[in-house]
Amino acid sequence: MSVIDPKMLMDLLWAVKNGDLEKVQEIVETQPDKTYIINKEVEGRKYIHYASDYGQLDVLKYLIANGAHKDDEDQYGIRPIQAAIWEDNIAIVQYLLSLGVSRKGLLKLADSDDMRNLLKPRNKEEEEEDRLDAEAEALKKGA
Repeated sequence: MSVIDPKMLMDLLWAVKNGDLEKVQEIVETQPDKTYIINKEVEGRKYIHYASDYGQLDVLKYLIANGAHKDDEDQYGIRPIQAAIWEDNIAIVQYLLSLGVSRKGLLKLADSDDMRNLLKPRNKEEEEEDRLDAEAEALKKGA
């Protein structure tokens, strides 16, 4: 693997945060290993986390279509879907859920009614999983 230009990484980060899909494509398409660049951590997070956090759906779709790992955690243990939930980015959350990202334990992160409705358990099995997760978390806090 050749040396990666730090300026290119920051230019890509700027383009991702600002939703400049053309610039993202321009930068990524010139890389010998697109998947490696797309999944590279910058300031402790991957580009997919920034796209989710900043609500950049088109950029997010492009990153995933080109090999971004849709459910990776950043250095803080945050998944892209969690970043989107905290910023109330409904479209991002809907998209990630449509790709099969687990909704387990996410309902408690939602602040808005729209987000809670989107994340509520869809069946008894998910409801039971959420209940057990909440009990386990309560036990940890009490220990």
